[in-house]
Amino acid sequence: MGKLFLPLLIISLLTPVTSSGKSSLKGILKELDTKIEEREAYVSEKQSRIRELQRGLKSGGDEYELNYSLFSEYKSFKYDSAYFYANRALELAGKARDNDRIAQARCALVFCYISSGLFLEAFDEMTRIDAGSIASTDIKVLYYSLYNRLYYDASDYNDTEGWSAEYTRKGTAYADSVAAIIPGDSYLAKLMQAQKEIKRWNYSGCIALYRSLLEDYSLTEHDKAVVNSSIGGAFKELGQTDSSMIYLAKAAINDIVSATKETTALYRLAEMLCKEDDSRRAYTYINAAMEDADFYNARHRKLSINPILPIIEQARMDTVRRRIVSMWVIILLCATVIVLLVVLFRIHTAQRRKLEKKSRQLMEANRIKEEYIGYAFYINSEFLTETEELYKTINYKINARQYDDLRDITKQSKINKKRESMHESFDKCFLNIFPSFIREYAALFPEGYIDPDSTVLTSEMRIFALIRLGITDSERISKFLNYSVHTIYTYKTRAKNKSIVDNEEFEKRIRSFEIG
Repeated sequence: MGKLFLPLLIISLLTPVTSSGKSSLKGILKELDTKIEEREAYVSEKQSRIRELQRGLKSGGDEYELNYSLFSEYKSFKYDSAYFYANRALELAGKARDNDRIAQARCALVFCYISSGLFLEAFDEMTRIDAGSIASTDIKVLYYSLYNRLYYDASDYNDTEGWSAEYTRKGTAYADSVAAIIPGDSYLAKLMQAQKEIKRWNYSGCIALYRSLLEDYSLTEHDKAVVNSSIGGAFKELGQTDSSMIYLAKAAINDIVSATKETTALYRLAEMLCKEDDSRRAYTYINAAMEDADFYNARHRKLSINPILPIIEQARMDTVRRRIVSMWVIILLCATVIVLLVVLFRIHTAQRRKLEKKSRQLMEANRIKEEYIGYAFYINSEFLTETEELYKTINYKINARQYDDLRDITKQSKINKKRESMHESFDKCFLNIFPSFIREYAALFPEGYIDPDSTVLTSEMRIFALIRLGITDSERISKFLNYSVHTIYTYKTRAKNKSIVDNEEFEKRIRSFEIG
């Protein structure tokens, strides 16, 4: 059962990230964004602990222990200070001729050299440690662990295949030395085993070991950062990018909470995010990583970050340019839509106005038709009655041989009176439809030319009244008014010349008079 369980566990651990994993990545990156904004608070806590230890130096106590504790606080926080307190601890240990403390202090110096990428200095300092004179098991473990890290780090930074393999072999030998003097189920024993699996390229095995460390042991924030960063690196080697970024983000959070400035997780995560086209976060993270490297004064970290910076900056600029282009495209699209809406609105308004005009014209026409149909019926009825009476009178006069009376009946004066009566009826009907016609017509002329309060149309006004009704043909107007066409033209020309508006606009203004 045990043999079956381990492969199944490893398979479950290495299952590609699903949509829920994508959600986890988004969540952990948001948390990291928040932690980056809050990092000064964690730095302040670290500085408070350092100040407390420095006050202890002034007030007495074990000077070596206080200097070594200050080194421990500074070792992943600020290189120059860590180096100073490591040297001070070595000086105090040398004066006391305490071999264990001398070895411990020299290991502190080696840690400073490794963290700053000074591998030659680190190897040189390690050779000065007399391993045989170390009595404390804890310091022996420290000595072997440090050699293990030194050789493994040298292997990572050395591209020459032969040297890299030799450094790996020696690092593994020191890992075995550590394992030989500590319990097999201890945190450090499993950590060493996981590191050995990485060097054997057994990434699935090392992930399982690292995860067991997180689950089975109570770790400090700094230890969690080391473990999570290692898991992230293993997942990256397996090509599982999202899982890798999740653990690197966790490691970066652990680094921030522990106020660790000597870090790798944040800039490695920035590099991956740049490739994943998240240049905004990549730019934020790489700058935070560079600030940490500057603060710690880690030269080899700066060398690692410097080549990535221009790539991320270029990606960020490309993203900004794309966003600017997208913004302009959106602006142009919006402008096009607005222009189309304005054009459509104007077309709609013009069509609405045309419809309103047509509607008004139809209403006017209907009103005029209604009025003039009634008027026509009345006139025709009156005309028929008068004609009937005239026929009766003529017939009677013929029968009575009253020929002089017949001559009197057919006199032109009577016909003219009938025509005048017809014109008066027309005026009455027209002014009933256009009650403000005379007033509006008078407004087209100088003051006093036409009485605006008049209730009777002049011959001139009657011509333009017919034009307002839509009768524009001069010949039809002349027949209705019993004038010659020439007279009609004369009236029209005279009116336009007297008017205060342009001749071309005169009739347009007439046609614009509103129906009552």
